[in-house]
Amino acid sequence: MPQSSENQPDNDQDGSGTGDLSPAPLPLGFDVLTTAINNMNGFHNVIGVCVDYMDACKSRGTDYTIRFTLNDPSWKNGPGMRFQYFKKRMEDLPAIQNQGDVVILRNVKTYNFRGYDGISCNSTSWTVVPNTALNDPIHVLRSKLRRLNNTSIPNDSELLYAKSIASRQSMTSWPALKGSTALQIEANIQASGGTPTPRKTKFRKLEELDQTKSIYYVELLGEVRRIFASDNHTELYITDYTSNSKLYEYRSGTDKDASGDEDPSGRDGDQFAYLKATNGNGDGDKPWPGPWGKMTIDVTLWDEHHYYAAKNVREGSFVYLRNVKIQHDSGDGRLRGKCHGEPQPVINVEVRKPSEARTDPHMKALLSRKQIYETEAKSKNLNVTSNVSHEKRPHSDISEAMDQGPKSKNSKKRARGRKQAKAAAAAAAAGEEKEKDNGNHSGSTAEIRNTVNPNIRCLKNEVPLMSLSEILDPSILERKTPSGKTFSLPFQNCLYKSKVRVVDYFPDDLADFCVPRQKSYRDCLSDNEGDSGCEATQLDEDQVAWSWRFMLLIEDARPRPNPTGKAKAAQMELLVADRDGDFLLNQTPFDTRSKDNAAEFNILKEKLFHMWGDLQERKEEIGKNSTSLQSSSRPFECLIKEYGAKLPRQVNQSGEEEFLRMFRIYGVTI
Repeated sequence: MPQSSENQPDNDQDGSGTGDLSPAPLPLGFDVLTTAINNMNGFHNVIGVCVDYMDACKSRGTDYTIRFTLNDPSWKNGPGMRFQYFKKRMEDLPAIQNQGDVVILRNVKTYNFRGYDGISCNSTSWTVVPNTALNDPIHVLRSKLRRLNNTSIPNDSELLYAKSIASRQSMTSWPALKGSTALQIEANIQASGGTPTPRKTKFRKLEELDQTKSIYYVELLGEVRRIFASDNHTELYITDYTSNSKLYEYRSGTDKDASGDEDPSGRDGDQFAYLKATNGNGDGDKPWPGPWGKMTIDVTLWDEHHYYAAKNVREGSFVYLRNVKIQHDSGDGRLRGKCHGEPQPVINVEVRKPSEARTDPHMKALLSRKQIYETEAKSKNLNVTSNVSHEKRPHSDISEAMDQGPKSKNSKKRARGRKQAKAAAAAAAAGEEKEKDNGNHSGSTAEIRNTVNPNIRCLKNEVPLMSLSEILDPSILERKTPSGKTFSLPFQNCLYKSKVRVVDYFPDDLADFCVPRQKSYRDCLSDNEGDSGCEATQLDEDQVAWSWRFMLLIEDARPRPNPTGKAKAAQMELLVADRDGDFLLNQTPFDTRSKDNAAEFNILKEKLFHMWGDLQERKEEIGKNSTSLQSSSRPFECLIKEYGAKLPRQVNQSGEEEFLRMFRIYGVTI
């Protein structure tokens, strides 16, 4: 990149070292640190002297990390620019051994991350020039670097610049190195094959907050239920769905607190509503959404924590708070929290995602408690309000030409194959109709139609085959009591295997096979399925999840009845939904009506063609009532789950709830 004059280091540096080297020019393609930090969210090549670092250790995730501070002659204020480097293996991290080592970073991203200004990415490479080797000649220095674990070897101009800026450093200005942290000690013990002792943590649940100590510091994880913001601070009302007797008590059905005092805002304190209640989108005061009881603590954020929360935290967000000062209110003695600014620019507020429950036991436990609370609250008819609030988005245009997607070579090849398959299927159907007219039902086309579909696979070979007529036979649900009295079950949780073919589907429009739903924390806990059918245009894209949901009408895979009067094959409505649909189609659910997904929609139609032949074309040509049509669909082995859908509003004579016997596809893939 072209170098401007501002990218060149100053020749006259106050407080520099007394080295004999004259200032070397900045190598081509590199930026000084001040240029890099003033151009955030970009990628830069930089060279700096390490003035401070912490030993490599395990990060909070699965990576290893090292933190270090670099300085160059352009840096005037403070020790230098702070970097954090991540890698899957510890040996792939920059091998910084001591202060004074020169670090060369290529393609590092400038991005403010928890107080650090430079973050590594997959394409970031590094070279560490040891301080002890900087006095060597260039050719000797290069040979030493080849023997070290560097990802790249610098050229002469880069090494000359490294020697130059190192010679102008003053060791007296470097901060004293800190001792190893608990995380670093633990990582070193694990790397040596040992087992570290369990380390103490400041993390506390609300129920674990000490009621006897006057002031102490903890870490909290909770859901934000209310936000009150002013110009210089923000109050977060968070809950982790545990109770503490020293917290404010919220009671359902009234705006009075436990003492009977009025609190119109539904908030502890601020009687005259000087602070504005907001959900992060500028909304005004709203009734308290729960939880009820003593499950919520208010934490006041100041300084950089306040500014971060104003931009990033919303009602319904999950946050992890560090260094929270817990103390008793001087007036009522209740527990409150405060987060003041730090000497170093570190943000102690971190927005967490429910999906982290898969790896974070604290998040998983929080979501489990939330689920239990909501279930109990609903059983007690307590109001449970979701805190998710979104601005309306304009309705997106619905594509009227789904097939007008970009044509690649592969898509053209698939189109030709599909066209040939359609022609073969049509010829087979026409040949079979002709054979029927001639009274010959044992021809080759009919035999082909009744052979198993090779494009579909089924799990669990050990499950015995049953016909649909056997599965649907009411006698399969009959049971006898020990006294010999016969009764019928509404359903049974069973898994069947049957050889079937698809004869119809619903909805009639394939674009309705995917439905939107609002993302829920329950998705991260188990196989719970979210409610479908929400209005996608009312939600932001990152709050909408798409799920497969459609019905197949299947029948026993045996030759169709002929005009002689044989009984019609048994038929069953089979639900395809959620993960079973993902497995069937091997395709991630998507917005089928979006023009951007036209290519994906074409792939979906091709996959369904492999399962049901020309059923879609025949249905569109003749009409929606296509159950009497004979398509080219071939039979396949299908696993069927039976279950019961509760009908709470329909109560039989015994006062028990009724169930609808349902069937769902399982373990089948195209």
